[in-house]
Amino acid sequence: MSSTARPATTPSEEAKSVTFERAAATPNPATYGTFSRLRRALRRKDTRSLADSVEAAISARLGGLATQPPAAVLFALESDWAGLSATAVDAKLKTFGPNALKPDNKLKIPHLIFSALVNPFSVILVCLAIIAIATGDNATFTVIMVMVVVSAALRFWQDLKSVVKAKRLAQGVKTMVHVRRTNFGLTSEAVVDSAELVPGDILELRSGDLIPADCILLEAASMSVSQSMLTGEALPIDKSPYAEDDVDAKDTDATGDMWAANVLLSGTSVAFGQGVAVVVTTGPRTYFASMGDALAGPRKSNAFERTVRRVSYLLLAVTILMAPIVLVIQGTVNKSSGWKNALLFALSVAVGLTPEMLPVVVNANLARGAILLARKNVLVKRLDGVQNLGGITTFCTDKTGTLTIDNVEVHSTITLQNKASIRPLHLAVVNSTLQTGARSLLDHAVVNANDGTHGPEMDMDDLFVDKVHEIPFDSARRMLSVVVRDKRAQHTVITKGAVDEVLSRCKSFTTSDTGSLFETTSAQPLSTAHRAIAKATALELNEQGLRLVAVAIRSLGQMGGFADEDAHSDWVEQDLTLVGFVAFLDPPKEDAKQAIVDLRALGIRIKILTGDAPEIARKVACQVGLLTDAEAAQPETVLTGEGLAVLVGELTAEEVTTAIKNATVLAKLSPFQKRQVVELLQASGEAVGMMGDGVNDALALQAADVGISVDTGTEVAKSASEIILLEKSLDSVVDGVLLGRKSMLNTIKYFKMTLSSNFGNVFSIMAASFWLPYQPMQPIQLLIQNILYDLSQAAIPFDNVDEDMLAVPVQWSLLSILRFMLVFGPTSSFFDIATFSFNWFYYGYRGDSDAGVAVAQTHWFLEGSMTQTLVVFILRTDKLPFVQSRPSAIFAAVVVTMLTVAQVLPWIPGLNTAFQFVHPKGLIYPFLVGVAVTYCALVQVMKVVYKRFFHEWF
Repeated sequence: MSSTARPATTPSEEAKSVTFERAAATPNPATYGTFSRLRRALRRKDTRSLADSVEAAISARLGGLATQPPAAVLFALESDWAGLSATAVDAKLKTFGPNALKPDNKLKIPHLIFSALVNPFSVILVCLAIIAIATGDNATFTVIMVMVVVSAALRFWQDLKSVVKAKRLAQGVKTMVHVRRTNFGLTSEAVVDSAELVPGDILELRSGDLIPADCILLEAASMSVSQSMLTGEALPIDKSPYAEDDVDAKDTDATGDMWAANVLLSGTSVAFGQGVAVVVTTGPRTYFASMGDALAGPRKSNAFERTVRRVSYLLLAVTILMAPIVLVIQGTVNKSSGWKNALLFALSVAVGLTPEMLPVVVNANLARGAILLARKNVLVKRLDGVQNLGGITTFCTDKTGTLTIDNVEVHSTITLQNKASIRPLHLAVVNSTLQTGARSLLDHAVVNANDGTHGPEMDMDDLFVDKVHEIPFDSARRMLSVVVRDKRAQHTVITKGAVDEVLSRCKSFTTSDTGSLFETTSAQPLSTAHRAIAKATALELNEQGLRLVAVAIRSLGQMGGFADEDAHSDWVEQDLTLVGFVAFLDPPKEDAKQAIVDLRALGIRIKILTGDAPEIARKVACQVGLLTDAEAAQPETVLTGEGLAVLVGELTAEEVTTAIKNATVLAKLSPFQKRQVVELLQASGEAVGMMGDGVNDALALQAADVGISVDTGTEVAKSASEIILLEKSLDSVVDGVLLGRKSMLNTIKYFKMTLSSNFGNVFSIMAASFWLPYQPMQPIQLLIQNILYDLSQAAIPFDNVDEDMLAVPVQWSLLSILRFMLVFGPTSSFFDIATFSFNWFYYGYRGDSDAGVAVAQTHWFLEGSMTQTLVVFILRTDKLPFVQSRPSAIFAAVVVTMLTVAQVLPWIPGLNTAFQFVHPKGLIYPFLVGVAVTYCALVQVMKVVYKRFFHEWF
């Protein structure tokens, strides 16, 4: 800890006057309370109003102070250049609380248990179980409750593992910051936890530091800040303090801007340079935290949840319709059995309609998908995310760090006429290598580019140059110069900086790559026409998304000596010779182009949603293959945030959605506009996946059907996501989509086959109720049949899926499920009726003896178990089974096992008595073989007709 005396600062009367006029912007506790109430009220408004209100509130708090001189800012915050005393810090901590977002680190076990237990199918099963126990059917009650508990336990365990792993990812180290503290009139620099910061604290910021709170910059030296996490802009933004000389020139009633050059926002970082800033707001009152506030409230249901709910309603409606009918028929036709048995049989119908194993199978399917994704370094926070990922039709992605490597590199080195030349880069390398100030990202990129990629590599040792003097970068000049002396004692100025500033100091130009690096004898006068060419070149490259640095030199000859005061004289950087430009770009990832090809091959539309400039986003879109040059030239392919705001104000929601769908690149979007885009796409029927890692992506991540972030992303982004990539690669998204589609297809396969099978059984029961004077099957037998079938489907998560089914997005469709159930369900009833007829006419079982009824019930159990189990091999694919499409070995083995168990169950002593089975007649088996072969052949024919008529399968 160092200590240096620093006098306290007393603001002038003028500064005080300005401060009092800004009372509305002064951040006191009352203002914070008002802002908190505003945020709560904003949650009830629409997206656009919310965006406008949050931006206005932030600007009122930060922007107002941004228009004031440092002395007035310090006075408003009850602070001083020397920093706060320990007493003042303690008092403010009690008032404002710690500088933290108050993350919820508690593991909510009861919430996980509740989520695992309470789902539509489990609720239906529990209701049936209650009815069963109320009517004395203990066996049915036991079986149903076992299914519910197994399903809930499986989901709870998988959710718990995902939550625990996510919590571990969220644990980070403390962020330490340098602050000024005053003690007995002396200032000392202290290193403290960022959580201890309070409004009025004076921060010492250095290159690489994370900005821990919303601040106003007081002093700066060549300071640039990376705002990519908030805005999506890849390149750092120059920051500078408010100029005291401009106080009188400023309109004191100006509102200010929270993105002003002297405003530093929490969550950004110092790319290079250093500065001194005063903390204005901390913790939940920062702009960073306002994103979290906008994320508050219950998350809306996704496509998977909505479909499960609709299917539940469908089952409930069919049950409510059919169970009473069966009750009345059984009670009327079979008067001898009594109304109690009729009620039990009606209950068995309700149970028969409900797939008891559905929660188990669905959760097992999701869990297997999550396990397979984990092997590919993809963490699933919510199991539903597996299938939601497989169902996306539109994939929206941030640009910086997702499509690009999030690291500036040299793109090209050229002359003023846009001709390739290695000389500008070599001179820039000398400048960047010899400078002693803070190296920027561009300096690092320049040095790294001297690797032979852009031309011959230069060895600094071969130049034999010494740095004589350096004129450091500042925000006014926007350039940096070094003066070097070569082995001939010749002095040369090498300058690099902003294009306009360097051009204004040039009188000549050179395009020669021959001779000495510092040669200027071939220079030509820089005429007005040449200046126009240079500016046109710069404009053309800027429109391509490139950031340019101009490089110029000046020969000073053998000066003999060079005084310190000369190094800071304005004449040193005059009469320069322009050598050319070095162009920079955040390059695309190597795997991004192939991943986009793969995603498009899967039928997914891709859009870039970024806060970066449209020129840069358009360039990246072309580089990764999202746009061709011809498409990029069309105005409708790129939509800016400003343009979107105009469209929203002038057009209908449908017209705005059409414009969004036509656009591939949506640039300069605010966080709220990103969410707006996602919601409009969803309203048009799209299933939207969103990938991002910054604070500016969080709202869109939460709104999307599936949000995807990375483990290196911000906590707010990870909290809003269902999927977290442990590797920041689009390849993982491609793998996730394929696995998600496989999981979804297997789940839909189970839904359709099971519901149609159960519906067929109930349809047969109703037909039998009108005809047979006895119950065609005991309630316990019907339940056992359903369970054996469901157990045979428990291996569906391991089943194969046809490649062509994976090629297009898969969507849940209640109409498709209902249609499948109504077409293929009653088909089995024809063969059930054939079995009833076989028992009635061949064996003469007509209800006149209990022994005959028991045999007839056993026969139908065998036939129903065989047909509904074997038919899954036909229905699991739209192709010819076993020839064009083979089931997995695990799935086939489980199905055959359950079929075998069903056939031998009537022969197992003890079990057959418990389930009221008797030994079947011998001739039933040839009959069953004939029924099974005929039924499977008929279903195969119907399958072909169904697909041709409805143009779908699963």
